[in-house]
Amino acid sequence: MSKDSKQTTSAKLGRNSDGTFAKDNQLSVGNNGGRPKDDFSYRAIAKKQAAKNPARIKKDLKKLDEIIDDPDSTPLEISKALDIKIKLNGGYDAQETKSQVTGEIATTINERPFEGLTAAELRKLIK
Repeated sequence: MSKDSKQTTSAKLGRNSDGTFAKDNQLSVGNNGGRPKDDFSYRAIAKKQAAKNPARIKKDLKKLDEIIDDPDSTPLEISKALDIKIKLNGGYDAQETKSQVTGEIATTINERPFEGLTAAELRKLIK
């Protein structure tokens, strides 16, 4: 190849580093859309699988129920199965998982602990 001739290079197709389309990029000739975005949540994966094979999702949900109900399951297995079921049902309620720390301790102090005792009961306590 001579110094003056240039090698043809393909034009950038407007994709992100992971192969997905960059913003405002559209399908065109030679641009087939890139790699689709991966789903990482249980819910999104279950939706895709349910569209292809609904019986598989029902089978998996029954298996989760069996793990939860099985007396031989360890607490760790049960908590993982419950966590997956909660995530499939929409996740945890944000209001329930928020904890508010006020720095106050709720206590009741009885300033008169012997109130309501009779004289005979007080004498008995003194002895």
